[in-house]
Amino acid sequence: MSFLVLQAVFGQLFTCRWTDPGSNTSYDLNPLYRNQAQGDYTGADTTYRYYLNICGISNTGGGCADRFGTLCQYKTGVFESLIAQFTGTPQPAWSLYSQADPTKGVQLTYSNGDLCFESNAPRRAIIQLQCNPDAPVPISFNIYEQPSDPCTYYVGMTHPNACPVGVKPERLYSGEIKDLNVTANSWQYFTIEVQQGQQELQVVTNQISAQGYVGLYVRLGAKPTEQSYDRADISTHTKHKIVIRTSDSTNKLQAGTYYIGVKIQGAPSVLVRMTPWTYLCFADCSYHGSCIYNPASGNNECQCDSTHQTNFADCSAEVVDPFVPCQMYSAALTDEEWKYYRFRNNDGTAFQMFLEMARDQFDSGEALPTMMVKQDGWPTYNDNDGIVQDFFSPSWTWEIILDGDKIDTGTYIVAVIGSMDTTFQYTFELNVYDCPRDCSGNGVCNAIDHVCECNPGYGNLDCSLREMPLSPYVPIYITVGPYGIGYYAVAISQALADAHIDAVITVLDDAADNQYPRLLMAPAAMGVPTGSNYLLASALPLKQNTILRIPASFLEDYGATTWYAGIVSYSGNPIRLSIMLSWEGYCPNDCSRHGECKVDNSTFVVFCKCDDGWFGGGCDVNSDMTKSSSSDDVDTGVTVALVFIFLALGIVVGILVKRKWPNLCGTSSASDSQFAVAGATTGGPRTYSAMSESDA
Repeated sequence: MSFLVLQAVFGQLFTCRWTDPGSNTSYDLNPLYRNQAQGDYTGADTTYRYYLNICGISNTGGGCADRFGTLCQYKTGVFESLIAQFTGTPQPAWSLYSQADPTKGVQLTYSNGDLCFESNAPRRAIIQLQCNPDAPVPISFNIYEQPSDPCTYYVGMTHPNACPVGVKPERLYSGEIKDLNVTANSWQYFTIEVQQGQQELQVVTNQISAQGYVGLYVRLGAKPTEQSYDRADISTHTKHKIVIRTSDSTNKLQAGTYYIGVKIQGAPSVLVRMTPWTYLCFADCSYHGSCIYNPASGNNECQCDSTHQTNFADCSAEVVDPFVPCQMYSAALTDEEWKYYRFRNNDGTAFQMFLEMARDQFDSGEALPTMMVKQDGWPTYNDNDGIVQDFFSPSWTWEIILDGDKIDTGTYIVAVIGSMDTTFQYTFELNVYDCPRDCSGNGVCNAIDHVCECNPGYGNLDCSLREMPLSPYVPIYITVGPYGIGYYAVAISQALADAHIDAVITVLDDAADNQYPRLLMAPAAMGVPTGSNYLLASALPLKQNTILRIPASFLEDYGATTWYAGIVSYSGNPIRLSIMLSWEGYCPNDCSRHGECKVDNSTFVVFCKCDDGWFGGGCDVNSDMTKSSSSDDVDTGVTVALVFIFLALGIVVGILVKRKWPNLCGTSSASDSQFAVAGATTGGPRTYSAMSESDA
């Protein structure tokens, strides 16, 4: 009789279920049975190798299976002895693993093996199966003999299915819809069989109740727990989905019994609709292709339709090919669906590729989508040339900009990914420019240098900012939105850049609500400052009065240009602020502490305004030091001469102090300095018009 016939006739001859009469604890060991595709449990000692099946005949074939063995001994691959016979007499004796705790497991004692020469009695096998619901499903066991009893073999194995059973899980079939009412902190279990040749198991749940959260778990060969499972979806979405494929890198799909567990929390009970699916090809080719069944190799493949031939083997992603630049596309994605746009760039001199996605006016505003791009390949979360995505709060527009050495001739593929539990409606457009954003329609592009020449009233590298200049000593009262940033401009003329004075920006919390911003500064050559691109930044931690100084040396290095001030809010609420520009010069000996150092706003001349009774360019001459016999004309001449002398000294001292200032900036820490210098490279003087934040 062949081995396969033996398996069919005697594979699981008895029920393999037992109830302890003393404790009324029931065990069902049928889930421990391993079919031919799974192979036997294996064990070894110093001399032999052993093969074991539970509740069935060994899968090894040959002499072991021919004699209905359930535990057999091999040496160097050759059958040696029958240790326990599945269908022989006497049948195995059942007992508890622990009399003190009936839930610890069960013990099977076989006394029907080959004759042992040492004892002239049949070989015995004592198989101890210990319960641990969180243990992995084992494929091996421990085995040993007692020196005093060499014909008794002790087998030990911990298994999640060696535990007391309650209600046997209901078996489901592919495509079967199951409506559940799950109570809080309790499990509902089901099983589904995956057959040889099937390549995907998919389980989907839809939460019907408005309250509560669903946890979905799947495990091969045993009931899943919160600690032990092959896959789990415990997100707060109303829809949960688990996909297991033969191509997965870990816990890949195998033929066998899969257990599905559903557990809820956050509500007394939750209504859930669940459907499992098994497929010969991944996702049944998503209805965009046909499944090519290869039973000989076991590698079934989807032959995708031409519109869905992508890196997705299940034909689930559509590709728009060829994609036309400067044309707006509209689409809708359900759940975490992917959609591709493929574009061929033949412009080798292009400076920038600009990708923009926006919510459609009819979108619900709930989706958290993702957009990514890659040159000459399919973009993924781990491999792309640019990516933007929402994590916690929905945005309304998304941009990816590739410029400089990131853009070249070749094929670019853009991916848009939807969001679970909702439909994402959007518009998408891709453009290739010779200048940043094509100068935003507010300037002329110099295609050779890739530089925008902005129209009057506009600025920044892409001419996107409307002019909103800061005037000295004139405070502006503003409101910055939640986590927003407001931009303002400071125009620096060449005369001012050469005047050896500092520009000082002061931001005050106008509402006194303890919501403090951070101030960032950058010259026009760097563009508007951002959290990662700035030249100067106010020190942390944030303070109520934020003061940031542009040193005179920085102004001189960049010359006549525009400096942008960015006011960054870290608050979830709008904050009210005032911002003001002022000048601060360097006077001889700080006006000897007998006056105030002032800057003429029209000529930018720095001078000391002396206190009453003090005179001179440095306010270091008082009335007691003048000669009383001097005539008014003489006094006046002396005073004028001193003013010129000290003005000259002031310029010299100002230059010296200015030259030391960058070193002070570089060595000061954020805790003891009024500003921090970012790791940016200063460039040569360039001229830009004064600009600020864009129109609403």
